Amino acid sequence: MLLRELVFENFGVYRGRQALDLYPPSPDRPIILFGGLNGAGKTTLLNGLHLVLYGKRASHVGRTRADYEVYLRESIHRGARQTDGASVEVHFDATYDGEPGSFRVRRYWTLGPNDQVNDGLAVFHDGAKSTFLTDHWDEVIEEIFPLEISSLFLFDGEKIEALADPYKAAHVTRTAIESLLGLSILDRLGVDLVALERRKRAVSVDESTRQGLLELEDDLETVRDQLKAALQDQAACQNDIDRAERSLEQEREEFRKVGGEAYERRAEYERRRAEALERIAELDEQLVEVA
Repeated sequence: MLLRELVFENFGVYRGRQALDLYPPSPDRPIILFGGLNGAGKTTLLNGLHLVLYGKRASHVGRTRADYEVYLRESIHRGARQTDGASVEVHFDATYDGEPGSFRVRRYWTLGPNDQVNDGLAVFHDGAKSTFLTDHWDEVIEEIFPLEISSLFLFDGEKIEALADPYKAAHVTRTAIESLLGLSILDRLGVDLVALERRKRAVSVDESTRQGLLELEDDLETVRDQLKAALQDQAACQNDIDRAERSLEQEREEFRKVGGEAYERRAEYERRRAEALERIAELDEQLVEVA
C-alpha cells in the first residue's frame, strides 16, 4: 500500500480544502516529515487517515453509532458552515484481488435539521467510481490493510517516544503484538458477549424498561470511551511531564557546569571571607602587642 495524497475539507483545524502530497519526490528522499506546535493538526492528520479508511470502526471515534455521529459533528471546522459539512479523502496504490490498482476513498458528512448527521462514502478504483467497492468497503479494506495491524504502521511521535521509554515500551509492544495476532478480538468478544447477554435478558421485560436499559448501556459505553480518552490524555500529559523533568535536569546540569552552585553560595563565601579578614585583623593586633 502506497499513500499518494490526503485531502481534508473543513476537517478539524483544516479550513477549506487542504491537499497533502504524500508521494516521495524521489527514491533517494523517501521520508516526508510533518512538524508543528501543539494544536497545529498533526494528530488530526493521523485521525483523518484512520477515519477515511475505517469509518466508525476507527479506534478514536468510539464504539457506538451515537459516538461516531458526535465525533463527525465535532470534527467540522468551526469557521465552516454546518450545511457545507466536511470530508476526508485519501488516494493510494494497492494490490486487490491479485491486481495492482489505484484507489481514491472519500468519506463526507453534513449536518441537517436538529444537527442530524448525514454521512456518505465514495470509492473510486482506477479513476472510476465503484458501487461494489463502496458498498463492501469494510471487507475490502480488511483485505488491503486490516484494521488490527494498522496501529503497527500508523502512529505519531508520541508513540515513538513511548517506544523509546523503557517504562512504557513493554506495554506498547505487547499491545502491538496482540493486535498483530488478533488477540485483542478476544477482549472485544468478551465485552460483546456481556452486552448480548444483557440484551437477551432485557427481552423478557416490558418495552419501557427494556428501552431504559438499552439507553443506560449506551451511556455506559460512552463513559467507557470517555475514560479511555481521559487515560490517553493522561498518558500524553505524563509524556509532557517526563520531557519537562528531563529538560529541567539538563538545565540544572548546565547550571552546575557554569558555576551556578558557586553563585548561589556567594553569600556564604562572602560571610566566610569577612570572618577570615576579621580573624586576620585580630591576629595583627596580637602581633603588635607581642612586638
